[in-house]
Formats: sequence, structure tokens, C-alpha cells
Amino acid sequence: MPPTATARSARPGGARGDLGVLLARAGAVAWLLVAIAAISAARSPADAFLIAPGERIGALRVGMTLAEAEAAMRGPKSTFALPNGEDTIHTWFATVRNADGTVAMGGPGGLYAVVDASGKIRQVGAHYAPRYMTANGLHTGVPEETVRTILGDPPSVYPQQGYHELAYPGLGITCSIVDDQRLRGYKTVYEIVVYPPTR
Repeated sequence: MPPTATARSARPGGARGDLGVLLARAGAVAWLLVAIAAISAARSPADAFLIAPGERIGALRVGMTLAEAEAAMRGPKSTFALPNGEDTIHTWFATVRNADGTVAMGGPGGLYAVVDASGKIRQVGAHYAPRYMTANGLHTGVPEETVRTILGDPPSVYPQQGYHELAYPGLGITCSIVDDQRLRGYKTVYEIVVYPPTR
């Protein structure tokens, strides 16, 4: 028997002492693993609030039917037609009806889906809804620099009235930035839309 083993067993309570050290180390490792998991969970959105470019936002998935969306999210709070006469927007948050009868997306924000004439979702949007985010932390409310840092420079930028869009068609995601300082979220992302990627 090696001398170290003999010396260890000769110490009073040596075996129990070694066991105590092993248990203490095992406990420290277990605590460390739990802490790492907690930090990882805090940095990654829960699946229910995940934005997956080209695929889905939360429970609303590109390509699912409106009936499937309603089963997952309950009925939308508002529905209105788009000017093309084919698509409709279904929102799961309150909208604002203007004096001229048109509908604008306002209120506290949330999710919406653009549904085509066949009843399938072709786009999903998060409108002023910061709890929905990508795995790398992109969500409404962040400044444009954050979008460019995470996704890179967009292949296309589309100026609109009061905002502009950073489009990443290859990824299937577009982020809209408020340009009008009279509007909520000035110079930040107010909307994120996902759709099937195009190459």
C-alpha cells in the first residue's frame, strides 16, 4: 500500500474528513452549475417570449393558420383590412380608431399577425412589446445602434413617414425605428416583424 494511503488512514477521522471535503466540493460545483443556469436563463428570453427571425414571435408562427393562432393566443382584440384588399391584420392588443374611421396601432402594444387571403400568417410583429426578444437580446425599445451591433448593417433601409425600417430579408426580420420626436420611442425600435427569409 502506498505511504500516502497509510498516512491518511492513520489520521484520526481521516476517512470521514476526506468524505467531508469531497461533499463540500461537490456542493460548491452544484451551486456553481445552478448559478450559471440562472444567469443563462436571465439572459435568454423564455420560449413564450422568443423572437426567432424568419420563424415566429412567441406563440405566433409564420405559416400557421389564423385558427391555430387563435387556439394558441385566444381571439385577437382587433381585426382590420390592409389597403391591398387581400391581407388582414389581427392584433392581440388594443388599437386606436382615428376620427376618419381608419385604424392605427396604438395602446400599450403587443403582438399582431398579417394574415393572407388563404387564412395563413405571412408576417408576425411585436409592436412596443419589449418582453419579446431574440436569443441575443434584440427587442423593441433599443436604439438603432444596438440593432446594427447585433444584426450588422442592414442590406436595405426604407424611409417611411415618421420612421424608417432596417430590413434583413435574408434573416427574415425587420426593425422599425421612430424618427418623429413627437411619437413614443423616439430614436428607438418600436416594432419588430418576422417573415419567411428570402435569399
